[in-house]
Amino acid sequence: MTENPKSPGRIDLDDVNEWFHGFFEGITLDMWRACVPHEATVAEVDFLIRTLGISAGDRILDIACGLGRHSLELARRGMTVTAIDASAPAIDEAKELAATHNLAVDFHCADMRALPANNTLDSAFSLGNSFGYLDHNGMGDFLRGVRGVLRTGGRYVFDYGFMAESIFPRLEPREWTEFGDILFLEENRYDIDGGFVETTYTYVRDGETTRQIGRHYVYSMRELRALCAAADLPIQSMMSSLDGAAVELGSPYVIAVCG
Repeated sequence: MTENPKSPGRIDLDDVNEWFHGFFEGITLDMWRACVPHEATVAEVDFLIRTLGISAGDRILDIACGLGRHSLELARRGMTVTAIDASAPAIDEAKELAATHNLAVDFHCADMRALPANNTLDSAFSLGNSFGYLDHNGMGDFLRGVRGVLRTGGRYVFDYGFMAESIFPRLEPREWTEFGDILFLEENRYDIDGGFVETTYTYVRDGETTRQIGRHYVYSMRELRALCAAADLPIQSMMSSLDGAAVELGSPYVIAVCG
């Protein structure tokens, strides 16, 4: 990449108290490895290439990349990829995977708001329900940062499972799921004043129990459109599946294309 986020460090992770800092490590990363098959990653990358018109050599930014599954697949197909995540263990593992498979991805451990305004990238994306971690002010800062890294005409794609029209018709107070050898309980509570869903995650494996608390801010479709438009990233299209299904009340998640 000609210019990339070599030092996305305007925000020091040690100085920021966000719920997701320190969340994605240990058994949480084990669960993510177990719950997402490679075929799903391939389908999502196919969608990005098709929707954004990405081709070999394009400069792509993966924001909140996790273990780097999308970045690695894009690099395998010839794209020039930079990827950031606030989880140091996830970034370390992603770097190891890139080295093992001889793939060139520029991985950084950084807060999603720490993006340099270099206006050089062709596309950016956040997939895996990493959109909505921040309150209204934080989301505004983040989206303006995304606009700042993109060249003129560059676009941004995100998916989001906590849009008001999606989550409220189907929010369960308690839900058990099993991924491999991990039994996983989600206990959800909507905070009316804060405008977020607070989830207590309980992981059970080999008789041991681990608990964590996460938070996802809830925005309506109208609020999403206003946030993106205010950052000069207007939503061009919105769908509820990789094949372009229309968004309906209760759709499990939405995918937005902005730019």
